[in-house]
Amino acid sequence: MVIVSGINSVKYFKWSIYSGFGTKHEERTSRFWIDSEGVDQETYDANVPNQTLYRKAIGENYRISYVYKDSQGQNLYYEFDQGSLAENGQIFYYKNGVLTFMDNDSIGTVTSIAFHNDKPYFAGTFAQIRSSTGGSELDPSTPFIWDGNDLITTLPLPNQGSNFKGISTIYVENPETTYVGGRFGLPVYWENTNPVILDQRYGEV
Repeated sequence: MVIVSGINSVKYFKWSIYSGFGTKHEERTSRFWIDSEGVDQETYDANVPNQTLYRKAIGENYRISYVYKDSQGQNLYYEFDQGSLAENGQIFYYKNGVLTFMDNDSIGTVTSIAFHNDKPYFAGTFAQIRSSTGGSELDPSTPFIWDGNDLITTLPLPNQGSNFKGISTIYVENPETTYVGGRFGLPVYWENTNPVILDQRYGEV
């Protein structure tokens, strides 16, 4: 059985292109389609329009992986840690395999990225290191948006609920309008810094 999840789609002229994750025999790999036909990544990349971002399957290093095709047609590869406490819990990411740190000593993770005119915008959470029966782990506390340089915007948690577990995704419509999905138990997202609860039932944006 093949299970596919994490679908991203792009409508481009006369066809649609899709990327996602497939699991077969407990092995998780990236999957790509043009319309309904499965293709390899090289064919997919050749047909992806410039300034397109898509996710890949989590690889052998257990990192969240994104590919961005910039305005010049070059692929940029971003990878994010999932809270392994590597680098003593400091906030970092990989760009084209190069380790890059947030320029302070904050603890937490970056878990999602979006682009606007080739400029990256990161979303993640500040956290505390907490001891548990299984050892130390990161306990997310405050979500944030980061421009990759000096500007960090923290996002207030909704008054309802107290089960904040991190950030799911970020979308940047323009530099003044961003949307961030939260893992909060309730289906929550932020429009800029304003939290919006969609329903009182369990869910995620």
